[in-house]
Amino acid sequence: MNHSEIYNGILLNDWMNATPISTWKSQRDEFARLIAHFDAGEIKSSEDLARRFMEEVLKGRRNSALNLYPALRESKRNKSPDERRAEIRSVRAQRNAKIWALTVRLFDSRIEYLKTLKSPLAFENHMPSLNPVTKLASFRRYVTEPGNNWKEFLPLLNWRYRILDSAQSACGFVLSPFLGDEEDESGAREAP
Repeated sequence: MNHSEIYNGILLNDWMNATPISTWKSQRDEFARLIAHFDAGEIKSSEDLARRFMEEVLKGRRNSALNLYPALRESKRNKSPDERRAEIRSVRAQRNAKIWALTVRLFDSRIEYLKTLKSPLAFENHMPSLNPVTKLASFRRYVTEPGNNWKEFLPLLNWRYRILDSAQSACGFVLSPFLGDEEDESGAREAP
């Protein structure tokens, strides 16, 4: 949720199929409360965290950007934690095997990076930005914090963000008006 740009235009912008949790204030607040309980050690297992996430945050909805029902089903079948899966619905279908492998490498490197942190990440409880420049900068941070080479992951961006990145790199100025407000088509608005 701290990198809402992933499902908000960078890797997908299909809010009907993969609704971001951060879209709804009530879900953000529930998620923040759940994470506080987890960080305080009150939630002991990943199964309990997943179950409470699906029940308390998503309230049974399955079209969210993150779906943990598969992991819960697999834990009931006594599969090891390494065999359980989370459904990340916020990533578009990849154009080819090279892009698929690059996407997997991105998420793997991010997970390995997060394992090195000494303290939990602070949860940023706010509506996601619709500004293309802000989204691109946040995604660049997501890619490079684990030590990845930014240019290697540029193929993951849609053409508008690649043009924006190229223009910013070459000219040193921001072209956000050039992109317009295409993200507003999703109808994303703060909800109670």
